[in-house]
Amino acid sequence: MLVSFQFPDLWFKKRHQKRRVVQPELVAVLAKLMAKGGMVWLQSDIEDVCREMCDRFDEHPAFTRKRADWLGESPFPAKTDRERVTGEKGLPIYRMAYFLSVEP
Repeated sequence: MLVSFQFPDLWFKKRHQKRRVVQPELVAVLAKLMAKGGMVWLQSDIEDVCREMCDRFDEHPAFTRKRADWLGESPFPAKTDRERVTGEKGLPIYRMAYFLSVEP
């Protein structure tokens, strides 16, 4: 099973950040539904947003981060519109993969 969160809504205002899609409750549900070895792919052009998503998966004991530093390329052959435009502008894209390492 593969779940991807690509360039999610930002919700910059502090009071609205609770509306961001990757929350501890969602991570817990994914841990229950995914099979061992399943992958979660995260990417954003906003480093703080990607770090926050990573923090939620780092906090859950069932998920293991692929690497300590950002990943360079997407495993998907097609790019999202945001990914394409960001790449054309020469701006960085922050990517990380997590694997379900233990049964919940």
